[in-house]
Amino acid sequence: MSAGEADRLAALRRYRILDTEPEQRFDDLALLASQICGTPIALISLVDRDRQWFKARIGFDMPQTSREVAFCGHAITQTALFVVPDAQQDVRFRDNPLVRAERGIRFYAGAPLVTGDGQALGTICVLDRKPRVLTAAQRAALEALKRQVMAQLELRASLDELAGALAARDQAEQAQDQLIAELRQALDSVERLSSILPYCSECEINMVVPAEPAAIIGVTDGVTQLLRSKAWPEDKAMEVELALQEALA
Repeated sequence: MSAGEADRLAALRRYRILDTEPEQRFDDLALLASQICGTPIALISLVDRDRQWFKARIGFDMPQTSREVAFCGHAITQTALFVVPDAQQDVRFRDNPLVRAERGIRFYAGAPLVTGDGQALGTICVLDRKPRVLTAAQRAALEALKRQVMAQLELRASLDELAGALAARDQAEQAQDQLIAELRQALDSVERLSSILPYCSECEINMVVPAEPAAIIGVTDGVTQLLRSKAWPEDKAMEVELALQEALA
């Protein structure tokens, strides 16, 4: 795979549109292309590594085809409208299974869908089972529809990005709420400890607590021993030990 093709596929995947459900806005643009150009078939095709997949299709049953038989695989290499007036007379396509089939494709016209940085994602195209040519007005309309398809793709990508940002914000808010709840619980533990340890000059304790969870047991054991040495009742010493463990945790 060439570097250019790798970049093109990367751009296609950024839109996260492959294999998504049909959407009315794209179906409408394909329908307009069919009616304006007077063709029984119109497609919005996205060219993947080994296939062309249709985001919208009018008059065509298959949701995708192999890239090997894709007219759109040729169209994305062009900068302007790619037209095949009669595929049976074109050496590039006359042996194509889609052309050789009963009621096969004879006419194709595709406008490349190109990103702002020049990557061709696919086409909006019209096809017929008989040779034809497009008028200047039809060609201009197909070019205009191409711009509308790209606008919809960009809008869809922006909405996806916004949804992701909102989800991340909601997740951050949930984490913040959880942190606040944990801090309130810790504060309650400290307040319980304060109520159990009455302040007096004789039992005031100054200590440095290491910022390590493993230090909690040593600290609480030391405080408990100190209280016992001061003749605190055993039940009160145990209450202090439990409250101190919660506060330090």
